[in-house]
Amino acid sequence: PGSSAFIIKMTADKNTKKLLGLQVLGLDRSAVDKIVDIAVTAISLDGSLEDIKDLDLAYAPPFSTAIHPFAHTVNVLLNKISGDFVTA
Repeated sequence: PGSSAFIIKMTADKNTKKLLGLQVLGLDRSAVDKIVDIAVTAISLDGSLEDIKDLDLAYAPPFSTAIHPFAHTVNVLLNKISGDFVTA
């Protein structure tokens, strides 16, 4: 109840896989803020997608999915970089 969708755009260097940036668009400020905070921390620590792909982020089953949207986005981007997932 009261949930809303959001969109995440994540960018990384194709060669080093360093996280370069993130944009999040959505109505739920608490979800958007948390995702941005995770990305800012990773970027501040010079993290790569490989460094952050297995983060075990907190969640509450009644309010979110078991696989955090940030972790899902990292894995989609890694699959795109490797060529396992091709988009137009």
